Parts: sequence; C-alpha cells; structure tokens
Amino acid sequence: MRIVHFSPTYFHPDSVLGGGERYAHELARFQARLDAWVTVVSCGGRGKRQLDGVSYHLVPARTRGRFTRDNPLAWAALPELRTADVVHVHQVSTLMGDLAALQGLARRQPVFVTDHGGGGGTVLHRRLPVLGAYTAGVGQSRVACQLLRTKPGLRWVEIPGGVDLDRFTPPPDDADRTGILFVGRLLPHKGVHVLLQACRALPQTVPLHIVGRVADPAYLEHLHSLAEGLEVTFIHDADDARLLELYREAAVVALPSVAEARADGLPSFAELMGFTLLEAQACGTPVVAADTGGMAQFVRAGVSGEVVRSGDPEALAAGLQRVLADNRTYARAARAWVEPFGWEHVARRHLALYTAGLDEGVRP
Repeated sequence: MRIVHFSPTYFHPDSVLGGGERYAHELARFQARLDAWVTVVSCGGRGKRQLDGVSYHLVPARTRGRFTRDNPLAWAALPELRTADVVHVHQVSTLMGDLAALQGLARRQPVFVTDHGGGGGTVLHRRLPVLGAYTAGVGQSRVACQLLRTKPGLRWVEIPGGVDLDRFTPPPDDADRTGILFVGRLLPHKGVHVLLQACRALPQTVPLHIVGRVADPAYLEHLHSLAEGLEVTFIHDADDARLLELYREAAVVALPSVAEARADGLPSFAELMGFTLLEAQACGTPVVAADTGGMAQFVRAGVSGEVVRSGDPEALAAGLQRVLADNRTYARAARAWVEPFGWEHVARRHLALYTAGLDEGVRP
C-alpha cells in the first residue's frame, strides 16, 4: 500500500502545529515499520530526504496575503498526492486539505483527515460541501471526534493514541524520582502560569522543571516573574535523549492547560490528545492533567494520575500533592495504563481503515 501523509506546515521552522506535526511523523514511521510505502509531503521549501523508512518531500508554498504558515497555498503538493493509493491529510481547516479531498474524489482515491486544532479561514468547505469528499475523518480522542461531528458531511472514526512504547520506558524500580516536570510549548493556553501558582500553594518546596520552546517571549517573562522564590529550572533546548531522562527522573508530570469555553458549548480545541501525558506514563511517571480538551481520556484518574479542574491552582496543587504523597503506587500503574495506546496498535488500525477505503464504495 502506498500512503502519502500531507501535513501543510510540518517542516516549516516557525510551525504552529506542535503535537500535530509529531502525530504525522510518528504515524508514518510506524506504518513504514509494518511494510507500508510511506511518504510525508509538506510545505516550506524544496527537497527530499529519507528518515526512519519514510520519504519526506518538501514543496514550495505561498504564505502571504490570505495564505498563512498554517494554511498555505501549495499547488506542487497535488501531483505528489496522486502517487498514493491512500492520502491522509493532517488538518481539516486548510485549503490544501479541501483540494486534496476533491482530487481524491475525482480519482476515486481514498482521502482521510485528522484535525489537530489549527488551520486558517481561507477554505472551500465553508461555502461548498467539500468535506463529504473525504473518505472519513480520524479522531485521536473522543473530544476530537466530537469536534469532527460538527463538520457537515464528514464521516468520522476514533483511533485514540499513540505513544512509542519502545522508546519511552520506565527506569529501574529503585530509581530515585523527584520533582515536577512540564513539557510543552511556552504559550498561555498551556497553563504554565497556573502550575507556578500551584507550586507556590504546595506545603513543601518541590523542584519544577519547565521544558519547552519559547513561542511567546512576553509570556516567558511573565513566567519568570511568577517563578521568583520557587525552585524552578527553565530548559528550552532539550533534545530527545535529555527529554527521556527528564521523564524518567520526575516524580510527576503536569499538563495544566487552560482553555476558554466555546460559545457553541463544544470542547475547546486545546489539547485534543496530549502527547506529554502518554510519554510520561509510558516512562512509568504519573501525571496530573487539567480537565480540558481530550486529556482526561488518557489518564486513569486516581490510578495512573489525577485529573483536576482547569485553571484552578488550588485544585492542581491538591492533585500534585496526592501523587507526590503516594508516588510509587501511581508510578506502578502508569505504564500498564498506556500500553493500549502504543503507536504500533494505532498504525495497524489506520492501515485497516485505509484498506476498507480502498474497497470501492466502502465507507467506515
């Protein structure tokens, strides 16, 4: 099976997709391990390279005027997509996703789509019934599927996960775990300010590592002011090896994301899944997550971690304190809880879905 994943901003140095980029890469990598022929096509330059059994193709794109970094115009991508048996688009609200779906419909080529919560306003499906051209939408969580249901004409299926269970593994049982860890881009909706306020409310001083790329310098300055008097270390350049060490060394990982309520009553796009939660628990590290987006689905509350009210420093502090007080019990349960979300299982489910789409007239 020849698969092309199309992620409009995957390779862009100023990409705004965050976890959505990694989702496309990891899914492609594990499908290649299962002997699929896999290419990732994206915008932002020219060139081809091979990595982990996957071919990556960059095509030039227009990102000015009504076209942006997260919703570019890239005519050169369409011929690349025609080389595939199946296309998987990674973003609903993009013009190129609309064009890929229409091209697939014309060629009787299955085209699937996963939404990662971004995109732009210049799209065809707001005026035309384009979304029905997709074979199906694939939601990575229940909340993602709930949002896909709002897209007129788009069928959907849920495939939750995933995490690399071979890479993210627990340390030895006698390893000394200390402190709180946050991993993510430093943006206001990630709620790091809430975490700092929660640390100040803890009955004891607990070291905190804040790991992530600086996406908003003004917000970083605000975080530094909140961190005064606390034992906080900011790390902006952790590579994969260092990140794995930090996961294994931490007593608990916190993901305190915040999101304003939507006017339509639906969940926010913030944190449709939360890679950090899965990676931490795969390392045997319990987590405390806010109850926003899809994160609660990936924590077994009271067993592998805790789920607390979003935006509430006192609730977050209480959740952290519970996990810190009985850390080994939570840690023993964390790894087992996430094993069903492993990437190999997720990749196999996608391949089965693609196979169904290749059967003429079959819809999931």
